[in-house]
Amino acid sequence: MRLDEVVEKLYVAKVTYIKRKNRVLEAKYFKKNQKTIPYGELLSGRSYEEIFQEFQSSMKYKTEFQIDQIFMLMQELFMFSKGHDLMFNKKLEADYYMAPPIDSFWYPKIIEAVHKKYNDFSVMEENPHQEENLEGIEQIMNDYLDAHSLLYLLYSNDFQFPIGWETYYENYKTILSILKETKITIGEFLHALIDYKCEWIRETLEEIADPSLKEKYLKNLKDFRETKHLETQEYAHVNLPADYFLDQTLEDFIKYANQMHSIILPEEKPLIPKRVILP
Repeated sequence: MRLDEVVEKLYVAKVTYIKRKNRVLEAKYFKKNQKTIPYGELLSGRSYEEIFQEFQSSMKYKTEFQIDQIFMLMQELFMFSKGHDLMFNKKLEADYYMAPPIDSFWYPKIIEAVHKKYNDFSVMEENPHQEENLEGIEQIMNDYLDAHSLLYLLYSNDFQFPIGWETYYENYKTILSILKETKITIGEFLHALIDYKCEWIRETLEEIADPSLKEKYLKNLKDFRETKHLETQEYAHVNLPADYFLDQTLEDFIKYANQMHSIILPEEKPLIPKRVILP
């Protein structure tokens, strides 16, 4: 078996396990907290994945009005809700921030990290160190999945490192080094997250039976996705490293932002205020 095949098989197994665990954790969480969150009765005892599976299985039988209501729920409640993305952050909290990674964003980084240390011969049966190498590959995988989990935790905290964040991760020094080595910016993660969420919605809309309605709502989703990307681009912190606030304070960032404005903009042009954190 080739190295990439080993990595893919291991990755799929770990993501499958994460999803299965998330279903259990979210069902318990939303049942316990149904009275304190919007539409709590809709989620009570169920996970995000189960809700979306229900949407998908019933979509082909829905009227345009019903599709419109589901489309609104997916956008404004489950994936991009008000109050700093309230509902999606509740999901992440229920999952203890170990939710499935964004494949298109994270998997290539895992492949690159593994290839820096191993090759096809590393995983062949003829290699006397095969078992040791497989364990090393799995450790890299675990470290990168934890690093992605940290990005979810930071996202839920406006990219500020909450007190005690280290207790979530035994290998927190390693995953911090991963963020630094990969040079991930806040903006890169936010844009990837938008596409990830919109893919959840798109998969549901693809189940619409009426071709004209499907085309209409997929076009609406495309416009919605573009709007979200444009909004995100306006955040003042999009170009900062994801771990920026580990060593820098919000005051440091405000000073930095003001300095950048004074360099880029002429003095006579009024500054356009930008959001420092997500709404």
